[in-house]
Amino acid sequence: MKAKIITYCIAHRPAQIRSKLNRELNGYKDVSHGGRYKYKRQGILDCILHRKPAKNIIITPVKPAKLVLQLLEEYGAKIGTIDIQIDRAEFKK
Repeated sequence: MKAKIITYCIAHRPAQIRSKLNRELNGYKDVSHGGRYKYKRQGILDCILHRKPAKNIIITPVKPAKLVLQLLEEYGAKIGTIDIQIDRAEFKK
């Protein structure tokens, strides 16, 4: 299966922007009413096949990679990509 390795750097952006991007990519736990209600908010990576071997590296099939790249561009991240062939069994969902 064709896939992409996506590397990105957002260290040059303010902490508020970095946090917002991280929430959109990975999702987050939301707590309301003094901790009474807890919700898991979904991120983009929760909905697609991917591997995340290191902090700022994502390996994903080509079609979902377009969504990830678009989001990273919106936040002004420095992006690098490499096209690869990988076995589908290597991904997690």
